[in-house]
Amino acid sequence: MRTPNSTLTRRILLGATLILGLSASASTVQAQELRDQYHQAPRDTVSQEVYDGWKQYNLNCARCHGEDVQGTTIAPHLIVSLKPEGPINTKELFLQTVCAGRPEKGMP
Repeated sequence: MRTPNSTLTRRILLGATLILGLSASASTVQAQELRDQYHQAPRDTVSQEVYDGWKQYNLNCARCHGEDVQGTTIAPHLIVSLKPEGPINTKELFLQTVCAGRPEKGMP
């Protein structure tokens, strides 16, 4: 048999459970949003062509130009070299330099 007190108790418990559930899910969403800001992208988010280019750069160029293309004491910063006022200011000249190298400067 239900009494007014048991019905009231059930309503209070139900309300408290609902509030706790909503606050827990809100904090979970908030934590997920914070985590996503620092989340690394899955490995398959770049095309195979881009990945292959990255591999070739790391195998053949990074030891002199640096892993981040910012140059070293051995070879120049590639982004600066590719600027309009840089020594390799066109895509065609860049491709020619990469394919032929610069033996006189030690680039294979």
